[in-house]
Amino acid sequence: MWNSPDGKNQVLPHHPPMRILLACKSNGAETISAVAMAAGDHQLVIARPGDIDAPLELGLRNELPDRDVVTVPMQIVVDEEDPAEPRAISELRSVRTLMEAGAIVICATGALAPVVIGRAGKLEAVEARVDEDRVIELLARRLDADRLLSPRQLIEELGYARQA
Repeated sequence: MWNSPDGKNQVLPHHPPMRILLACKSNGAETISAVAMAAGDHQLVIARPGDIDAPLELGLRNELPDRDVVTVPMQIVVDEEDPAEPRAISELRSVRTLMEAGAIVICATGALAPVVIGRAGKLEAVEARVDEDRVIELLARRLDADRLLSPRQLIEELGYARQA
């Protein structure tokens, strides 16, 4: 990334727009930096294990004041026979809508209790420890992500460079 004469950040031109799922375990400066670098050209969803991460959302809002940044608590539908196995994501339609509207979406994948679809067809909360890596993989597949990357991989894969 480098500054053009008009002061705006520029990226290397050989990367077409992509839908990127960024898997991050922290709200550190590297995550904010990676998102800021890619936000102009790509649709971004951040998968964050655990509960809602207010510092990450605040950092992104400060770094990208012209973009909507939205945190969505995720409810994972798990297999009744194997509750560690994610089967669906209840908020997927909302995440797609926000992403397609240009928002940067932070998915708090552990914010809500997992659920199963009960015999009556209704969602029922269960005690379960869901495999976070599988949740992130499922989210990437369901969002038709072109890439599933960590913040460091995003910087390296897209070939961003700083002008010397």
